[in-house]
Amino acid sequence: MTNTTNDAATVAAPGAPRGGAAGLPPALGTAERAMTRLLLDVLAETGTPELTWYAFQRLSVLQPAPTPDAFRRDLGNELELDDAAAAALLDGITAAGLMHETSGPGVDEARIALTAAGESVRARIRRSVAGLVAELVEPFDPKDIEVTTRTLTGLTERARELHRRTAPDLRRAKS
Repeated sequence: MTNTTNDAATVAAPGAPRGGAAGLPPALGTAERAMTRLLLDVLAETGTPELTWYAFQRLSVLQPAPTPDAFRRDLGNELELDDAAAAALLDGITAAGLMHETSGPGVDEARIALTAAGESVRARIRRSVAGLVAELVEPFDPKDIEVTTRTLTGLTERARELHRRTAPDLRRAKS
């Protein structure tokens, strides 16, 4: 008898054991690569390096605006960059005129902020990405998107925690 089921495990990994997790890694990786290609197309149109976009994203969630040192540490942690690479990234973005250090009356120490040019580039990218996302999710039930978002957020947090726990063991094993 022919198997006519169409579950994720069968579609993503024919012959793999049945079960929800069997098809998860291939499906996630394929979706991630396809959506990243869309983002990279938008970034190419604006001449924005990928890490600069991720720095824009990080800056937008940090409130109050971070000090330069705090932002470099955040970039290092979130983008998995060493101290020198995080500093070079911020220096490059600043040199490109997209971010700057703010100071002035009532400001106890310098903070990182987008320049007008940085705001313009970020807004252009966000508009393009928003249009693509709207088209991408249009055929799906909003409740399914909500569940998927929660699931992916949870998977991301768990993967980061697992990486933090296992990375030191892997480094020791290579020594």
